Amino acid sequence: MNKITKLLAVLALAASTTLWSCKGDTGETGPKGDKGDTGAAGAAGINGTNGTNGKDGVDGKDGNANVESYSFTVKSTDWVKSPVAGIGNAATSDWGKYRFAHSAITAEKFVMVYVKSNDNYLVALPVNITTNMNGSVERLQFGYETGNLDLLYRLDTQLFGGEAVFAPNYDLNFEIVLTTKTVATAMKNGGVDLKNYNAVVNYLSAQ
Repeated sequence: MNKITKLLAVLALAASTTLWSCKGDTGETGPKGDKGDTGAAGAAGINGTNGTNGKDGVDGKDGNANVESYSFTVKSTDWVKSPVAGIGNAATSDWGKYRFAHSAITAEKFVMVYVKSNDNYLVALPVNITTNMNGSVERLQFGYETGNLDLLYRLDTQLFGGEAVFAPNYDLNFEIVLTTKTVATAMKNGGVDLKNYNAVVNYLSAQ
């Protein structure tokens, strides 16, 4: 082997030994670095397109300005014993009275009053009920003036010589309907039964 060949062999061996010797074991993982600063906020996005406006609803049916109705309950303890003048004479008799006050009530209007019966029918006032068993008479009437509607109740346990009771045993529910006297005349002429609440409401609703 000549000198050049020997020299190359020695250099290759030295380089191999050097490369092998420089590779050591993997060191331990270093400690975690501090958290970096928060980056700058991104630019705001573009606003979306406005939605299409909804379709207008259908106009409601106009109400009848000549008709008003009100509902209320009278408790059995609300009735007050009061003297009521007779018709055509100076005599008075005692009745249970309840006053419903409302600015819509005027002497120029036509007022219809209905009371809900035990079987949930609306019965027109005045009411006169006679019991066949003992002859007792139960009466419920009304009168009105501007600003006030007076309900009158009386139960006579016998037609003659019995005891008078001035309040019912339970609460009563009332419905009153106010209209003009012109409309009331038109209903009568049209054959509407004013004692029938549904017939009255149906007629007035159609006007």
